[in-house]
Formats: sequence, structure tokens, C-alpha cells
Amino acid sequence: MSKLREALQTGAIEAMVRSPKSGSLFRLTQNDFRFEPFWESIIRGGVIPLHASKGLEGHRGRTVLVEATPFEEWLRAEVKTWPDASRQDLARQWLVDEMRTSPNDKKKTKAQWCEDAKARYRVSGREFDAAWSDAVEQTGSNWGRPGAPLNRRDNPRAHFFVVPVFIPAAFA
Repeated sequence: MSKLREALQTGAIEAMVRSPKSGSLFRLTQNDFRFEPFWESIIRGGVIPLHASKGLEGHRGRTVLVEATPFEEWLRAEVKTWPDASRQDLARQWLVDEMRTSPNDKKKTKAQWCEDAKARYRVSGREFDAAWSDAVEQTGSNWGRPGAPLNRRDNPRAHFFVVPVFIPAAFA
């Protein structure tokens, strides 16, 4: 949590809020997080609380947004310095979130999820397997069952329907 605050304070990650009237984005400054006493509740909840300080009072109740690409780049660089247990925990939490989003459809094979986890969190295959097992147990999803996920776009049968056809006796 403190590393994320530091990244917001130094400009390594930029946060924004959306104007409810115009819909345009307003960039929060580094100082907004440096002097905000409720920074932790903003980071945890993703919303500027009603009791925010004077610098953020105009944004009370608005959702804080962070661009995904710069955040993932920062996280990738940051993860390199973390101990192995932290990377495995991050991979497990990521899998838990994905499994809760679609508990009955894993969307990719386990090998594809493993490659994504290795790229995102630099986990080994063994660490990924442990994170996968923990996440399946924690969520109760069916992702631990064998077999490839059903993907209607890749499944050639998904493009066809079985239609009963009446064939007259003369042609049978």
C-alpha cells in the first residue's frame, strides 16, 4: 500500500477522476496524495471519500481511475524487487479475481493462464501451480477440472445448429 502511495506521490503512476458534468478526465496531482490524510481509504476503496481534505473536496464521491498500461508497467518493475512469496500471492489473488468473475468458464487453458502469470508476476511453474490450486480451492470454481475451456468462437460446431430435416420417403 505504501509503495502505491509513493508511486502516486512521485508521478510514477497518475490518477484521474471524471467530471460528472462534462465526462472529461481531470488529472490529480502528486501533491493531492502527498497531503491527503485519507489516502489509504482512497486507494483501497477507489473513491474519494466525502470527508476528503481541502485539496480533493471538489472531487468527493468520484471514482479514482488509473491507466492500466502505465500501472502494469510500474507493477512489473516493482514486482522484480519483491520476494518470491509476494509474487505467488499476487498471482493467486489475480487468479481468485478472475475465477470469481467467471467461475464456470476459464476462458483459456491452464497453460495460457500460466504464461500470463509468468509474464505479469514472474512466477515459476511450481509457484503458479500452487497459486492455481489455492485459488480453485478458495473460489470453488470449476477451473480445476480437466479439459480445455469451451470457446464458441474457436469451436467449429458452435457455428452450426442441428435442425431436424424431413426427408420424403421417395428420396430416402
